[in-house]
Amino acid sequence: MSRTDTLPTTARSIALLLSSAPSVQDAHPAVLHQLLEFAHRYTTQVLTDASIYAEHAGRGGKIDQEDVTLAVQARVGWEFGGRVPKEVGFLFYFRELSCWALN
Repeated sequence: MSRTDTLPTTARSIALLLSSAPSVQDAHPAVLHQLLEFAHRYTTQVLTDASIYAEHAGRGGKIDQEDVTLAVQARVGWEFGGRVPKEVGFLFYFRELSCWALN
């Protein structure tokens, strides 16, 4: 039985991705845990943002694919210095404006 047979599905997928990369000869076991934590944190943040966008669109927090796409685009723009979609920029602008107006 190999080491990946006892891992949960997500951890097994990440371990297989690591082992299939030609530039990775060997990885410390903590790397798998770090990648799992990153994947969990990133997914949670994207789905939270998508829920906010769905709520703003008047769907009561019911997330659809467009919300997730917009959340990923916004996160990529924010984290990697790319261009943030104008829809997200307007949303942040109006959120800040409404917070300012309430104070």
